[in-house]
Amino acid sequence: MAKKRSTKKRKKKSSKEFLYTILIALLLFGVAGTGFFLYTLGYEQGYEQAKEKYTKRVEQTKIKTLQKKRPKRKTVRNVAKKHQAVLSEIEDYKRNSERMKEPSILQQKHEKAIDTDKPKLAIIIDDVAYGYQAKTIKNLGIPINPSFFPPSPRHPKTPQYAAMFSHYMIHLPMEANHYLHEEPDTLRITSSLQTIERVIAKIRKEFPKAKVINNHTGSRFTADYEAMKRLYKVLDKYHFVFLDSRTTAQTVVPKLDKELGRPYLARNVFLDNEQNVAYIKNQLRQAVALAKKRGVAIAIGHPHPATLKALRKSKDILNQVQLIYVDSLLK
Repeated sequence: MAKKRSTKKRKKKSSKEFLYTILIALLLFGVAGTGFFLYTLGYEQGYEQAKEKYTKRVEQTKIKTLQKKRPKRKTVRNVAKKHQAVLSEIEDYKRNSERMKEPSILQQKHEKAIDTDKPKLAIIIDDVAYGYQAKTIKNLGIPINPSFFPPSPRHPKTPQYAAMFSHYMIHLPMEANHYLHEEPDTLRITSSLQTIERVIAKIRKEFPKAKVINNHTGSRFTADYEAMKRLYKVLDKYHFVFLDSRTTAQTVVPKLDKELGRPYLARNVFLDNEQNVAYIKNQLRQAVALAKKRGVAIAIGHPHPATLKALRKSKDILNQVQLIYVDSLLK
């Protein structure tokens, strides 16, 4: 009987041990499973984050590489800005305009010959060299005097663009005191009569309808009496009239015109010494005020985007005067 009880106790103990073993095994399995799940979850999240970060870095690298390889976009504004830096004569004017007094524009004899019933304003756009500039000026739809460079390797089609206009001028490169971007065939104070004639004869052939020439830069040349006398001799031969852009206070052109008994044609106002629409509109107001005071005025601007925009937005200012072609002042 006692032996039977002892056997039952051992069996019961063995069952309990087996049950505990199973429970411990299940507990360990559960812990291991939970740990694996959490590890997997963390790994996947870390992997996705790492993958996303890597992909983003690769895309940024591609964009930077393309930006380095991609040439700068040739917008009209960018091209105009580049041309402006190379062709503008304002640099020469600013360095030579100290103590410059406002000219009377035209000598008295010529002023009387002008019908002053309505003030007259001639607006010249210098430095015209490219087709997009000529097209923009023409699209303004108002009488403007574009002044074209003689053709050069940098702008070889200026005669072709000038032919788009019934009235135009020639912007003649002349020696400056301060200018870094000199045009080919720039006339110098040391240029001989033969050199000057070669340049002017070529211009006459290329621009058959042109009547008026004004100086591009030229602060040194227009201040040299003997050089200007040589130029005038050739201009007379090829039927050109000189208009002084007045890039220097030391210009001898008024003296020479007086000696020759000719009206002095000269610029009154530079419109765009600053590339700012509000500034340019204010310069237009000054030109109009001068035209009202004297009967006629001459303003010079350049084919900068700001200048052309200001002209488009200044109908209220320009309606106060009659816009004229410079050619009409020669009658």
